[in-house]
Amino acid sequence: MTLEQIRITISAVKQTSLRQTIRYVKAAGVKPVGKRTRPRWYPDDAAAKVLAHLGVEPRSAPRILSMSQLRSVRAKAQKARRA
Repeated sequence: MTLEQIRITISAVKQTSLRQTIRYVKAAGVKPVGKRTRPRWYPDDAAAKVLAHLGVEPRSAPRILSMSQLRSVRAKAQKARRA
């Protein structure tokens, strides 16, 4: 799966540019497959990992959390793990 294919899949839920898609892929921790090639190939589940990182709920209607909401939820989860 190339970055353009990932962008098209994500754009079905949330409009993104190619540059923003690259940021989302890096933030989700998705690594390219194999050697350095152009275009770079990513695993087939890369788009699903990015959407999960963005907080899309797969079973219900797509819902994108804002970054502040996402940070808040993650901080609460970390605090719960520590306690």
